[in-house]
Amino acid sequence: MSQEEFVTLQQLNAFTCRLNDSFQQIEERLKMLEVKATRLEETTNKWDKWLRSIGKWRVKPQDNKKVVAKK
Repeated sequence: MSQEEFVTLQQLNAFTCRLNDSFQQIEERLKMLEVKATRLEETTNKWDKWLRSIGKWRVKPQDNKKVVAKK
């Protein structure tokens, strides 16, 4: 193996290592985002359930009378 080929292999190896590090960072960030998305979904579900319970508590049946405009 020539010196030039050896240097090229070293550069390729260094690039591959940096690429792997980048992929690991991306994977970690994706996992973190998945956790945050799950928490957000859980919070949204709690708020939705709470708001629906308040809505059922506050809403009263309305009369079906039509309002007629005076001429």
